[in-house]
Amino acid sequence: MKKTTLIAIVYLIAIPCIAQSYLGLSIGTDFAQVRESIGPSSQKLWEVLEKDYSAESIFVGIRSEKSLSNSFSLVLTLSYTKKRVKAKAFMFEPIEGLKFNYFKNSISGLCHLKWGVFIGAGVSFNYISNIKSYYPNGMEEPFYYVRNNKKEFGSIFSIGIRKNIISVEAYFNKSYAPSRKNSNDLKPITSFGISAAYFIKIGKKSRFIYPFIKD
Repeated sequence: MKKTTLIAIVYLIAIPCIAQSYLGLSIGTDFAQVRESIGPSSQKLWEVLEKDYSAESIFVGIRSEKSLSNSFSLVLTLSYTKKRVKAKAFMFEPIEGLKFNYFKNSISGLCHLKWGVFIGAGVSFNYISNIKSYYPNGMEEPFYYVRNNKKEFGSIFSIGIRKNIISVEAYFNKSYAPSRKNSNDLKPITSFGISAAYFIKIGKKSRFIYPFIKD
């Protein structure tokens, strides 16, 4: 994961410099559907108590955007959030829930329409790490019933609006990575959310410009 994150950061910084594009910071709210996956021959050892998309969290990220034409751009994002979900485990001392780090990364193509509106679609690579259980008394410990350091691949769709150096976007992210067979694990996470981004122009003016961005 460290190597993947380092490569993504290098691209986020280097691509805008070379391609004379935009680099931005983003913040938003993510609503995730977190579920357990129980194999047909495995014993049920724990259960998520969240309903639907109730695993809400704030995320922060970096966003790199390169204009390939007046109506199309390529976007690379890297974001981080910490998830907390209510859960129970069938142990001697009951837990209150689970918490884990969730890194969300994607590369998307954006089609720019009129009035700054855009729609996008792309692929995502997400990563779950440092899964811990927490107790009512505040104690935490590693949660060994599930796979740690889990990778997820999926698709992402978005719609938003951008005016000058500010953009607002809503997205839907569906992961497809399979869970381990015949074992306790987390199902691939599906989520949706909304974010706002602030961009800084890097390099000289490109021969392609957004019609809704003022220099």
